[in-house]
Amino acid sequence: MKKRIVERKIERQIEERKIEALQRLYSEPRAF
Repeated sequence: MKKRIVERKIERQIEERKIEALQRLYSEPRAF
């Protein structure tokens, strides 16, 4: 049961990192 909680935490971290990466791309006009 604890394994699922850890997996969900990892998934949340991955999603947060993806969002941060997208925000950085949009904040940098050089990307386009």
